[in-house]
Amino acid sequence: MKLFTKIFLCFAAALPAFISRPAVAQDKPDSLQGGLVLLDSKLDAYFAAIEAVSAREKMEECDFLIESVGDSLVRNHVASYLYSKFKESALMGDEAVAIYLTDNWFAPGKVHFRNQEELFAAKLFASVNRQSLLGMKAPQVLAYAPGDEEVKETIGPNKKIKVLFIYDTSCPVCRAESKLLDAYFSSYEGRPLEFIPFYAGADAAAWEAWREVNFTSDYKNVQVRHLWDPDAESDFHTKYGVLSTPRLFLIDGDGIIVGRGLDSEALAALLSQVADDYEYGSDSSAAIFDNLFDSVSGADDVLSIVKSIETETLLRDRTLYRHMVGDMLYYFVGKRTRPFRTVLPYITDSLILTRPQIWSSEEDNIKIVSFAQTLSYIAALSPEGSRIEPYKVPGRLMYGNKVKDKTMRLDKIGGDTSVIVFHIKGCSRCQAQLSAIEDMLKDKKTYGKWRFFLVDMDEVLSKDHSLGEELMMDFDLSSMPFIISTDSKGIITGKYLHFGD
Repeated sequence: MKLFTKIFLCFAAALPAFISRPAVAQDKPDSLQGGLVLLDSKLDAYFAAIEAVSAREKMEECDFLIESVGDSLVRNHVASYLYSKFKESALMGDEAVAIYLTDNWFAPGKVHFRNQEELFAAKLFASVNRQSLLGMKAPQVLAYAPGDEEVKETIGPNKKIKVLFIYDTSCPVCRAESKLLDAYFSSYEGRPLEFIPFYAGADAAAWEAWREVNFTSDYKNVQVRHLWDPDAESDFHTKYGVLSTPRLFLIDGDGIIVGRGLDSEALAALLSQVADDYEYGSDSSAAIFDNLFDSVSGADDVLSIVKSIETETLLRDRTLYRHMVGDMLYYFVGKRTRPFRTVLPYITDSLILTRPQIWSSEEDNIKIVSFAQTLSYIAALSPEGSRIEPYKVPGRLMYGNKVKDKTMRLDKIGGDTSVIVFHIKGCSRCQAQLSAIEDMLKDKKTYGKWRFFLVDMDEVLSKDHSLGEELMMDFDLSSMPFIISTDSKGIITGKYLHFGD
């Protein structure tokens, strides 16, 4: 059941009781008007309750609420109310819900506006806005630069963040926003970006005069590129929903629209998120994940939380997705227990390496992609189900009450269950695991047929450096201890094992 619809199930069932059913809509009696006022007050509360959820969830909530109303007159009213609220909403992204309602409810005739003029207006709104919604690839628009006769591209193939400002010289709001944008860019010191003031008119003289007094400063990290399309051959009005000016868009380095319908204040707030030099793996992010993963009991629990983070952030905001997944990557690296190490390849392979359209900036490549590639490679070393390499390695064999220092082949340790522990001196985690193994061996009933082989990597590297390097190439020895189990045939049955509390 959807997030907020439990409350409205009872409400929807009672809706017809609020009103009577007049034969003609314009002859509504006072009782009907009173019922609709009460209905609207409940819908106001509903709209406020779902304000913070994603556009997709809002679409699902709208579907459920409209479908739950059996009375056609009330259903039309509910649908019209929702359409109007989402269309006029100041919350970025809500216009997508209005377009969804037009496409899936009003245009097919499942519900109806009061008249054909309202339906035509809704279809027009959908037509001119559907190509430039949040999360969509910014439409290509071919336009002219000052003095050029050749057509240029407003949204080129480079990876720069872009601010697209569509204005008219006769628009007072555009002039005011231009002054505010100029002041903001004059002090902007964030990630380099491209600012594209796009003149929506056709008066060359007015455009030239406007350029002489607007955006003339030599900004530090902002490249200004003036463009126009006087004959509107590019269809920019439809592509970017220019029914009026100004129109301000923020486009990230992947060419994805991350802000639309902005003003200078909203742009500044959004740019601080999109264009910041984000530092992954901070103490604050680690504290968040400590809380999220506090009660997990196994890899399934860990994976479930990871997938929830993936779904929620990817639907809402790509920047939030990158920050959360990147922080999670760094967090998991510090976790050596089996549940986290088992799930780490899902993060590297499914959330990062198979999504180059998201992780495409130079910063992503340096901080995330290259790191994920390395971790993915390491995680694939000596996979479970494969036969362990038959290296002859010096170590300490422990089983029952016996302790022997000897060189053994790793596939011939000899127990029904063999546990190989790679460790180093001076490592507190290693010492804790060695102590836990000593305690386990006292329980002969449970561990009588287990054999533990302890490999001191400091000793191996000092006596046979080439062997030590080979072991590091075949096993994930990036952090100690590394504990791996095999069966009696030398088949790897477990990695990243941990004993004791």
